[in-house]
Amino acid sequence: MSKLGFNPLSAYIWLEFKEPEEIVLGGLILPGKKASNEGKIVAIGAFCDIEVQKRLKIGDSILYDPTVVKRVNVRGKDFLLLVDRNVTAVFVK
Repeated sequence: MSKLGFNPLSAYIWLEFKEPEEIVLGGLILPGKKASNEGKIVAIGAFCDIEVQKRLKIGDSILYDPTVVKRVNVRGKDFLLLVDRNVTAVFVK
């Protein structure tokens, strides 16, 4: 069981959503425009590749292409969904 309270039945990796950081330029606060390419795994779909399921664990921090994620809202909380083949690296703890 994932920490979400349900088990995702897909080939998606679920990541915590973080709002882009604000950029301060000369005293002006600009909304962050640059998407993050790092994420923390909160769930791994049951249909993810077996090798992915062996190598990735809930709580791992990963590197991914920010142009290929989907943003979803479940029970009032935002998540990012990433297809397992789009994970480019796992950070070493």
